[in-house]
Amino acid sequence: MVDYEDERTPQEVAERRRDLKIGKAISDAVEIKLDRVRKVDFKTSSIIHMERTLNMKSWQVLKMVDTQDWPHEDTINMIWAGLLYEHPDIEVNDVVAMWDATLFDDRMKAMADVIHALARAIGAPVDEKQYKEAMDLWNKQQAATRVKKE
Repeated sequence: MVDYEDERTPQEVAERRRDLKIGKAISDAVEIKLDRVRKVDFKTSSIIHMERTLNMKSWQVLKMVDTQDWPHEDTINMIWAGLLYEHPDIEVNDVVAMWDATLFDDRMKAMADVIHALARAIGAPVDEKQYKEAMDLWNKQQAATRVKKE
């Protein structure tokens, strides 16, 4: 089995990539608001960690998110995997603390963004127009809620 935890320095990784004429990794880092704004990025190594932790394929993860059987622990593990690239030493308990410090509305938006980022990273079909419309609606609802509170 291949170990996807890379203990090489970024410079060593870049040198190896140049030696093998491998292009730079292209993936979309997505900003989500938890306790504060953080970036999730589902690089291949992060997806593999998530699959191993959840004991299911990434396609199954996307399918299961839509069911009512989706465990809260799996939500935390999915976010953890997305945060690994920027914070390789992050632990699941750190993500639990971030989640506990996140407002409910921000949790809902973060989940939508994480699911969208994962779907794009694994090459699942994503309806970008529908996602944009949903995010526009969410932003309008948030703006209306802020006005009512003031």
